[in-house]
Amino acid sequence: CFEKFHGIAGLKSMIMNLKKLILSVLLSGAALMSCTQEEHLEVEFPAKALEFGIGYENYDTDILADGNAGVQALDARSGKSFTPADYDMVEFAVMGVDGVRNREFKGYYDSGTSSILIEGLREGSYRLLVLGIKGDPAADGASIADIDTMSDVWLSFPSDIGRPLASEYFYSSTPFEIVRKSASGGDILVADIEGPVTQKRAVGRIDFSFAFSKADIEAAVESNIVTIAKPRFGTSMSADGSFSGETAADSWTLDMSEARTFHVLPSPDAETAEGTAEIVTGTYSGSKVRRSYDFVLKTPGANILQNVGIDVVHPDDESGTLYVTEKFYGAGGHGKILQDSEPYETYT
Repeated sequence: CFEKFHGIAGLKSMIMNLKKLILSVLLSGAALMSCTQEEHLEVEFPAKALEFGIGYENYDTDILADGNAGVQALDARSGKSFTPADYDMVEFAVMGVDGVRNREFKGYYDSGTSSILIEGLREGSYRLLVLGIKGDPAADGASIADIDTMSDVWLSFPSDIGRPLASEYFYSSTPFEIVRKSASGGDILVADIEGPVTQKRAVGRIDFSFAFSKADIEAAVESNIVTIAKPRFGTSMSADGSFSGETAADSWTLDMSEARTFHVLPSPDAETAEGTAEIVTGTYSGSKVRRSYDFVLKTPGANILQNVGIDVVHPDDESGTLYVTEKFYGAGGHGKILQDSEPYETYT
């Protein structure tokens, strides 16, 4: 009788345990389904490859340096032009609204289309930072850092650099959004941005021009050297486009026979520097004429062009004598005896 009662109790116990197990499985399945549905609603699919066209504008302003009388500006520029990027090197980064770099995407610069292609970004607001370079940054001793925040230094140069930059550097910081839009095949993510990414130069430009009263005097120039005392230009640019640092060279010596256009990184402060242009010319009597011209150079800002114009004064300005140097004669494109269409009988 006891054994029979024990068997019935065991059976009941087993049935109860089985019910609990079934209920537990059903509840787990419901919870799993709920969790799966919830996660599915929160997941955002990444955008397909997005294309950002890259280009740059012309210089903002022409500024004249304080030099001698008769300083002339370059031709005034009207409106803005857009030139597709023709860079030798491009660095770019995508920053979040918190100013921290987003690395959860793939991207590259396509020089053939002057565009940056980015794949993998999700819905949200971003900022595209682009650093374009014409030339070889190694020639300037430039360092390009792997930035993480907007305040990080991105581009830097040695403080003891003793000359203007050999390359030209461009910068842009462009906000954009990735938004979801309905399409025939389903929702898609697209970039909401106003036009192409338009860059400006991160450097300023200084041009030197010299006005001579007579072409033969200009052709007689034997040396034209510009010296800038204690030039104070910037040495670093942060990811947000701000400048810092200061060059420490005592002076820069620039040979105008080699180049008359120079690029410099803007100074964080409105600096000025004194300069001198020394021009040596020969004369028909065999003597030398040495003249110096002082000027005050204002540090140009980013994308600002500054022209230093010098009116050259020479003792032979009012002379009726023409000093024909080999350079002057060659510039006239004159023919030489027996090297043109005249027969040799003309000279016999």
